[in-house]
Amino acid sequence: AILLTNSVAVSGLNVTIEKLKLNYSSIDAIESGIRIVESDPKAGWVGYGGHPNLLGVVELDAGIMDGSNLHAGAVGALEGYKHPISVARKVMENLPNVFLVGRGAAKFALDCKAEAGYNLSDEAEKCWKEWLGKNLMTKESVSWPDIPLIRLAGLTANNKTAKGTTVFLSRDNNGNFSAGSSTSGWSFNALDAKENKCVVSVKALEEGLPECDTYYWYWNDNLEKPKKISAHLEKW
Repeated sequence: AILLTNSVAVSGLNVTIEKLKLNYSSIDAIESGIRIVESDPKAGWVGYGGHPNLLGVVELDAGIMDGSNLHAGAVGALEGYKHPISVARKVMENLPNVFLVGRGAAKFALDCKAEAGYNLSDEAEKCWKEWLGKNLMTKESVSWPDIPLIRLAGLTANNKTAKGTTVFLSRDNNGNFSAGSSTSGWSFNALDAKENKCVVSVKALEEGLPECDTYYWYWNDNLEKPKKISAHLEKW
């Protein structure tokens, strides 16, 4: 078995690895790991504790793919649910659609009896308010939130706020690959805009890693514990 994740995934590594050792399917293993990251407020930009959009609302996105049959499912701008990765999997398994967003995704999550919850942590709310305090003009503060968001949205496009996701790629003991990703989008985004993050692909296992994170975690059956790998396109 093999597991490759980005740095944000650290809290979900052990559960994923243990499931792979116990011959769980790759898709079961990575869903379990991503759910833990989604519940970890220290992960940042993922699930509970992820930064909200400009209006203070946490919107979550997730996607999952089963390499054994190439089926996939995804949700975007999902509000009020704890584990978008599991809702994405339900999309994959139960619908002819691949991607649900906004109120449609929330209605589907409700129909599936997905775990509901409030995702704005105190720390994330504090960061949002501090950012607004530094960047709102006086006239904007007076009318907030009934103002155009275009200027503020432009300010979020920098390397301090325009980042954040967790990505898992795994091959199980039967040779099947699966991949999953979950994010709250970049900090204080507007108009449901989400980051254009590089997603690790199967090709990365053969050709090295894209430079879109500080480091990655890699594990296989020959390693006692996950190995930290630099993200600077090095061979490993």
